[in-house]
Amino acid sequence: MWEQEVEARRANAEREAEQMRQILGGIDPADPQAAEELAERLRRQEGWKRVDYRGEGLFEVEFSLTSRIGHDFSFPTFERFAVMMNSFVVANLRQGRTVRVDATGFAPAATGNPFQGMMGGMTGLQSTMRPNGEDTELPTVPEMEGTFRIVTDGQILANNTDEGPQADAAGQVLEWKVNGRTQSAPMALIQLD
Repeated sequence: MWEQEVEARRANAEREAEQMRQILGGIDPADPQAAEELAERLRRQEGWKRVDYRGEGLFEVEFSLTSRIGHDFSFPTFERFAVMMNSFVVANLRQGRTVRVDATGFAPAATGNPFQGMMGGMTGLQSTMRPNGEDTELPTVPEMEGTFRIVTDGQILANNTDEGPQADAAGQVLEWKVNGRTQSAPMALIQLD
């Protein structure tokens, strides 16, 4: 029965690989040069301070953006990529000049792995890269490890940090350590001047 389903799995994997190429703006992740092409595209966009490919699907990035918010904000956005359905960070501007920031992409323990939807398509892609369509163990999705920070000169009305707001030269800073054990997605409500 398993052998009879090999062709169906292969056709499904090829369809998923084509969908992933479309999502990635034409970049073929099966191409060894693709990771560097993706990193180069990101480096051109404002806010991407560093994008280093570490191999096996792992990118080390630093993203920082400073501005005055006058509209909703969503991260990430990628030039020439299909619209991402799940954002890591969303800032919604409310009536009365308050902003709610939700960083749902940084809480894998609470909501499942944030890369799960995107990486689901990669599973099919990886099988198309295997010789003779062999089924072998897939590499694991890289673990998230880092810091999420909000620096603001606004009044912090609510947040779910462990330490609360800390003084900063620019006003106040909220900081969350994010990793595979993070339970609650970072959240803040800020009143703007």
